[in-house]
Amino acid sequence: MGFYLTIEQGDHLPQIADEHGFSDWHTIWDDPSNGQLRQQRKDPGVLAPGDRLYIPDKTESDGEKVPSGSTVRFRVKRSLPKLRLIVRGLGGQPLANTDCKVTVSGASTTAHTGADGLVEIELAPDVTEATLEANGQSWTLKIGHLDPPDTDTGLWARLRNLGYLIDEETEEETEEEEPPPDAPPDADALAFAIELFQRDHQLTVDGTDTQSVKNKLREIYGC
Repeated sequence: MGFYLTIEQGDHLPQIADEHGFSDWHTIWDDPSNGQLRQQRKDPGVLAPGDRLYIPDKTESDGEKVPSGSTVRFRVKRSLPKLRLIVRGLGGQPLANTDCKVTVSGASTTAHTGADGLVEIELAPDVTEATLEANGQSWTLKIGHLDPPDTDTGLWARLRNLGYLIDEETEEETEEEEPPPDAPPDADALAFAIELFQRDHQLTVDGTDTQSVKNKLREIYGC
């Protein structure tokens, strides 16, 4: 029997599909029982803690018949998740046609940004963290930890990632330690970040209209 899974922080569809024996996460996402969730979350790669995802029964095909004693190779189609990023440098300009180093689980590989700064990297479904280095800068990426843009935590994370929201350091913090993306910001810092974002994107500048900012963030952030 199928069942409902409550999403926790860090969960994402490819990881969930892999854990439950599905080679393609679309099998889960496209199930009719997830219709309401699909309406609520337009991007299947960005779920929120507390969302309920239906995990259907796995179906078995009749399989392939082969003669006994023969050697046969089978190729299983597997849908791998892609990490898609637009890499920007100082001033917010895309780093076009730039070599990047991506490190996952201790193994490094080279990627290359396009003319718009976009880089795409295939990841194993169980990857939880990756590091991207480009043009002397380094970013640590927590896979599956970005909340939907219509949530407050999603708003804070996107403003932080775009450089608008800068948290004040406390005595307990070190240069290596940063607040988690869903950590509540200082109210004044958040209002200032919203005003800056509104000015840059031709929105009414009031520092309080978070809904218009969330809508615009979904557009420019891409998810």
